[in-house]
Amino acid sequence: MSGLLSQRYLIYTPTDDILISESSANRISCLVEKDHDGYPDQRLTFADASNGLNYSFGMAFINEYFDVGNRDTVRRYSWTNGSRKITGTGQVIMPYPQNGHSTRTIAISPMDDRIFVSIGSASNVDVEPLSRAPIQQANINGSNQTTFA
Repeated sequence: MSGLLSQRYLIYTPTDDILISESSANRISCLVEKDHDGYPDQRLTFADASNGLNYSFGMAFINEYFDVGNRDTVRRYSWTNGSRKITGTGQVIMPYPQNGHSTRTIAISPMDDRIFVSIGSASNVDVEPLSRAPIQQANINGSNQTTFA
């Protein structure tokens, strides 16, 4: 599939499309497979900077929501099953410092009640404050954030 830039993370949607975060392009692409040959036939823009993306990385679906780990936030968007594009800028549910490594991987607990976010370190050699280089956990709405590991 051509037209992808700096791909960093991918997930399947609940309807079996593939989402790819293209971090430095501030874009999430949706790859659609139409003819059942196992290869994507179309690339659509699922989200971009106009939706509030800022070096997006991790992604997760939770019920009727879609969460994105940006360099400085985790944003939550309303999502309708089968939709291939999100609208609006979503809601910031977890803010983070913007400097340092930009990776924010997201995982949702099996009970759908907790969100886990890995926070990249500020550098490769420093002793990090607790908000950097750990895995943070929070209630599914982003409240009550604590260090998990």
